[in-house]
Amino acid sequence: MKAFAFKPSNKPIGKFEISSLDEIHSVFETFKKGHALSENDYIECKGSTWTVIKDQDDFKLAEGRIYMPTQEPVAEVNLPIVTTNSIPYTTIVSTLGLACGEAIMGANFLRDIAASVTDIVGGRSGSYEAKLREGRLVAVQEMMNDAHKNGANSVIGVKIDYETVGNSMLMVVCTGTAAIVEPIVTQK
Repeated sequence: MKAFAFKPSNKPIGKFEISSLDEIHSVFETFKKGHALSENDYIECKGSTWTVIKDQDDFKLAEGRIYMPTQEPVAEVNLPIVTTNSIPYTTIVSTLGLACGEAIMGANFLRDIAASVTDIVGGRSGSYEAKLREGRLVAVQEMMNDAHKNGANSVIGVKIDYETVGNSMLMVVCTGTAAIVEPIVTQK
């Protein structure tokens, strides 16, 4: 069967033959020697997708398509966020609706192998924990940006959910209520 390599813009780079999806990583090593590849190029075959990522040594494949943002990144904002329905010493002037942030993170092939070993021998998987932390930080930042864009100066009732998508993608969703709060002024 044929596997096709593409630039992020869906511009084809080339194709190569594989006999099964299991050998996609090994054949990719040969393919990249003759083709100019860069980070976030991707490969498709039989409905499956792999994204080219850069690790410490070289380009590798990560299962699942990693979609790059099509617009300029929004400047990071820093709002007070709480899991409760109020912020101490403030009063809620108005609520502006739902604020959301999402992050889907690819867990690469090598991380899966390391996690499998950790699962067998016990202990913590530092690589997966780091990926979960990264996903949480991205989702929280996107939620704060969403709230700020709608005029909020805080987010209350924040909830963070973690899910898996497919076999090796981690999804983090962060939601809360965008709110305008003011400090409570006490008279002496």
